[in-house]
Order: sequence, then structure tokens, then C-alpha cells
Amino acid sequence: MPIDHVKLPMTDIDVSRAFYAAALAPFGWKLVYDDGAEALGFGTGDGGEDNEPFDLLLGPPPAVRTHVAITADG
Repeated sequence: MPIDHVKLPMTDIDVSRAFYAAALAPFGWKLVYDDGAEALGFGTGDGGEDNEPFDLLLGPPPAVRTHVAITADG
């Protein structure tokens, strides 16, 4: 079952941009949305609503741990 979308909190937009760009590149995902202040979106499209399945929002650290695991071939 494929994941439709994921939205995660982040506390540092610059660190998150660099980390997730490298981590999601093997899936063919790239940064498709960056408002420069509090939101990032990664995916394969042009940043439209259906093309950024992995979203990050700036905010306080979550009160509980978050875990998302994605597998890739190869």
C-alpha cells in the first residue's frame, strides 16, 4: 500500500532542507515547494497539491517521537 502523503514537524528549516533533499533523492523526490519561512514539500512533481507527498512544517518539537520508514529497491 503506497503512502499518499506525510506531514512532519521540523525545528530548523535549513538543516531539514539539506537532510531530506539527500535522504529522499534515491526515491527520485526533490524539493518542489519551499516558502522560505516555515514549509517544505518534497515529491516528483511541480509542487501542486498532488505532487508533494512529503511535507515539513516549522514548529516546536513534537511531544512524542515520529517514525516513518520507506523502502526502496536496490
